[in-house]
Amino acid sequence: MRLKDKLHNYCRIVPDSGVSSVMNNVDFVIMGAYCVTEHGGLVHSTGSLQIAIVAAFRNVPCYVLCETFKFAHIFPLSTDDLKQPEDGAGEVVPLVEFVPPSMITLIFSEQGIMPPSAVADEMFRFHTAPSAPGKRR
Repeated sequence: MRLKDKLHNYCRIVPDSGVSSVMNNVDFVIMGAYCVTEHGGLVHSTGSLQIAIVAAFRNVPCYVLCETFKFAHIFPLSTDDLKQPEDGAGEVVPLVEFVPPSMITLIFSEQGIMPPSAVADEMFRFHTAPSAPGKRR
């Protein structure tokens, strides 16, 4: 049996274009991340901001799953602050966008569950932790 069939009664996969029509029936949103910014924002594929906006409008919690090695020392204020690739004709091709920390409820990582406001503290703790015995930093 395919995983999609097993999970049919528990969750639904919805295309980006259908998010608004189903959000009233959603308990929470889970997103992955290309990276989590120092101030707790999210950089992920295009469509992520749209989903977060609709979730915030409908008061649906938005959770992010991300390993701490993806926590980045960047501080974008909008998608315009992210470098986007260009196609052969010099046109910008938006592949990623920024979701502000105000639209993220909690971040789940291997270090635990934290609000976006705790990301900087977690990064500081991670980078100031003593090295493992026998290893140099």
